[in-house]
Amino acid sequence: MKAELIEFKENKGRSLLYIKDLNYRLNLFSGAFADRDIHEIKTHEMEKWLYKLKLSPRSINNFLTAIRTLFTFAASRHYLPKGHPGASEIEEATESEKEILIFTPDEMTHLLNHARPEMIPFLAIGAFGGVRSAEIQRLSWTDVKWEEGVIEIKCGKAKTRARRLVTLDDCLGAWLLPHARKSGAIVPFVNLVNQIKWLAEEVDAAMKKANPSTSFKWKANGLRHSYVSYKLAQTDNENLVARECGNSPSMIYKHYRALVSKAEAVRWFAIRPVRECNILDMPKTAAAS
Repeated sequence: MKAELIEFKENKGRSLLYIKDLNYRLNLFSGAFADRDIHEIKTHEMEKWLYKLKLSPRSINNFLTAIRTLFTFAASRHYLPKGHPGASEIEEATESEKEILIFTPDEMTHLLNHARPEMIPFLAIGAFGGVRSAEIQRLSWTDVKWEEGVIEIKCGKAKTRARRLVTLDDCLGAWLLPHARKSGAIVPFVNLVNQIKWLAEEVDAAMKKANPSTSFKWKANGLRHSYVSYKLAQTDNENLVARECGNSPSMIYKHYRALVSKAEAVRWFAIRPVRECNILDMPKTAAAS
């Protein structure tokens, strides 16, 4: 059943990251109930198994989504009797709102200055384009449309499954242009988590060396949170920010309004490499470098 679902999703063109995540979660679920057919698994048994994982509410809900996908697929293929509840009766875990954590302009400057060259496109697209980390990992250099001045997030690479365009402005272009390629993945690492961990450790050591009273910690989703916060302060236009980030204007306004000042936003989007490359003056063959 699981293998059939995975094959179905692959044929539908779902991303490699999605397939990998779905396969991981359903492997654990299938292993826990390997002694019976899917129609024999009771709702209370699935719920008990979920909470035995001792995960965060968000992670529990991610597992629940995968299980519901499996049962919906099973019903569509008539592997379940008509009216079988599947996982629909399992209540989602309550996710408490988390504090929005962002990087300061100084912290972002340290990150970019200490990053290995291959990491800079990932950092820049997140910090100055607001693209989700998972989406950046799906991007190719062919998605960077230099002549049009945008990065195209195709529907198959977007979390929301809706195509959108991210403006390739002077700040983002200045960081990307020196690393531009004709093709290939923008994020070349097999394990991005390790790269982030090592970079954070290096930045922390550098900051402590300059000032022993300071320290640095990586902030989960910090690049995207930072972009949204600074961009909203810069433009005061939640509709524009929502359109580029693939969110609703109401969510942008509710969670990000007035987190930073306009002066801080000016500093954020003024961050440049030591040798700035002005995207407005770049040759049309720049992506071939």
